[in-house]
Amino acid sequence: MVEIENSVRRYRVWFCLVILTLFFFRLWFSGTLPLSGDEAYHWEWSRHLALGYYDHPGLTAYLIRLSTFLFNGSTEISVRFVALVMLTLTAIVVFLLARSVTRDRGGTDIQAERAGFIGGFLILIIPIYAAFSTYISTDPPLIFFWTLSLYLLYRAFSKGTYLAWILAGMAFGFAVMSKFLAFFIIPASFLFILISVKDRKWLGQWQMYAAGGVCLLVILPFVIWNMQNGWPTFMFNFIYRQAHTGFHPEKAIEFVGGQALALSPVIFGCAIASLWWALKKWKISQDRASLFLALTSIVPLIYFFCVGFRRQVGLHWPTAGWIGAVVLWSCYTSMDWVDRKYARRIEKIGIIICLFITISLYLLVHIPQRWIESGWSYWGDPERINLGKSVERFGWRELGQKVYDVKKEMLSQQKKQRGVFVICNQYGLASSVAFYTPDQMDTHLWVSRKVHGENYRFWDNYSSMKHMDAIFLAKVRGNVSAVIPHLRMYFVSVGEPEYYPVILEGKEVRSFYMVRCHDFNGIAPAF
Repeated sequence: MVEIENSVRRYRVWFCLVILTLFFFRLWFSGTLPLSGDEAYHWEWSRHLALGYYDHPGLTAYLIRLSTFLFNGSTEISVRFVALVMLTLTAIVVFLLARSVTRDRGGTDIQAERAGFIGGFLILIIPIYAAFSTYISTDPPLIFFWTLSLYLLYRAFSKGTYLAWILAGMAFGFAVMSKFLAFFIIPASFLFILISVKDRKWLGQWQMYAAGGVCLLVILPFVIWNMQNGWPTFMFNFIYRQAHTGFHPEKAIEFVGGQALALSPVIFGCAIASLWWALKKWKISQDRASLFLALTSIVPLIYFFCVGFRRQVGLHWPTAGWIGAVVLWSCYTSMDWVDRKYARRIEKIGIIICLFITISLYLLVHIPQRWIESGWSYWGDPERINLGKSVERFGWRELGQKVYDVKKEMLSQQKKQRGVFVICNQYGLASSVAFYTPDQMDTHLWVSRKVHGENYRFWDNYSSMKHMDAIFLAKVRGNVSAVIPHLRMYFVSVGEPEYYPVILEGKEVRSFYMVRCHDFNGIAPAF
């Protein structure tokens, strides 16, 4: 008995040590890289709080706003802190879920603790989850609330408590408020209820519908905002982003390869094997836990695989869907497969390769620019995957200071203080400039409508800027030359493009272009 207690305690202690070590390392790491354009864009959401947003629901914006408030300012760490907290909590919930599933399936205390440890540890080191622990987007909150929803739904199905159902509805509501991909939980859960005879009873009981009501209460303000604004979030996600047509089987193959890289190859194989084993366990012994967790992975993964025949699937889109498979693997390797000769050996090899890939990613993003030739690329597609694009890491603070200085100079030249505003032709550029100017000034989008970045349409109020001067920014000279005739339609005078190089260690690593515009007519630009 004492030996068992010591073994259980050892797994818990090691898990706590791993979590704390990685938490503080990633907290430091979060401040070593500038925000990407998308991260800065989500930060801009937090500066324009609303009940809804064009691209996605607003939970990420609210969490960033809370984090920057607690840190008393907007820095790389305060903005990304949300992602770190979400993925750390995800690992903890996976630990609890894997432990509960193993116990409910007849496992010993040691097997349950081991399953929890392996599951939580994998979430901490799998490349795609490790990346999202230091990268803020809508995905970290989705991953956490997806995982919490699975844990609470599992408890609701297995224990039947009212509280578990209500909390599951709330967690699912927050998952939807993170990203619409949370909706996959609905067909997965209903398939489970329909397939599992023992669980069909829930269709006639009020607990499940009460959970749905709680979910609707959570998302109701967001739905009302969409109703008032012409359903922009729904149009973006279900119409504009689905416009790709054609048959592209190579993209489905690319999807599978991308997921193998995102999880690391061996862990990817283990996850697939666990889903196959789960269906087998259901067929042989009506293992409800295996069926439920398997469906929460199989449903989204099959969907994205099918989408891959029509268009490219984002590497990160199915990330939450792998949670069920990871939990299943940790349970099976701790219990069902414990006597199999190669199971533990494969697991160890998978963890080693997984750690190698994740550590390599952390190192790769810090390679000095002088080590990278702009012509290098991965085999097969030099245009899409080019190491020269690492220049996006550089120059943002320098550009922010330059824009700030030019704005002060233009203000000093005005006879009457009309003001100066900043306009950009890319939403990522506009957001990054806003973040990296010393006073974190407002910026505006000056470009034709595109799929992404349309939240600026809700924020920009050009009529209020009549007679103000402006600074137009772009990253490519061709974009500047093309837009100058358009700028002249709205400003009394437009200057010539100014070239601004970013110099590091005596070498130009990238450049920006700037145009000074004077006396805006106050008319919103049309393209």
